[in-house]
Amino acid sequence: MRQPFAIVLVQRLNKQPSRIGPCQVYTINYAGGGPSLAEYKIRANDINGNYSNYTSMESVHYGYAWKIGTRKNGSIIDYKLEQNYPNPFDQTTSISYSLKKPGYVSLIVNNLLGQQVAELVNESQERGYHTINFDASNLPSGIYIYKLNAGEFTEVKKMQLIK
Repeated sequence: MRQPFAIVLVQRLNKQPSRIGPCQVYTINYAGGGPSLAEYKIRANDINGNYSNYTSMESVHYGYAWKIGTRKNGSIIDYKLEQNYPNPFDQTTSISYSLKKPGYVSLIVNNLLGQQVAELVNESQERGYHTINFDASNLPSGIYIYKLNAGEFTEVKKMQLIK
């Protein structure tokens, strides 16, 4: 049987530990503002009130989450299709993607019936980061699927048009 445990976060600025609760999962929700660092220690707490020693200080880097795994020192290291922004959207939205290598790229939009409603890209492109503006003013409100094909890479995402 798993025993309850507590996670203690040590805030970077004041280095004061604060107990934040038993048997919970903690996440960092972050919307921007640059890279940041969270430092923490963990210790176990059983049902009899006994505590283990703290682990050594650990740290988690976060911020600019959309770039993690995609860029390293300004160069593209992988293929990636981003979520359109804004989403949901009214009339126009932007779709961004990263290409690891130059080559043929296809970016299409389908409705939920699988019918193609727009072809945004159908050409060879250089490696790097690309952004396409999608004008959906001629489409009805609904959920649409957009699909990026680049070489052997394929990724699909959903977007919602609200008029």
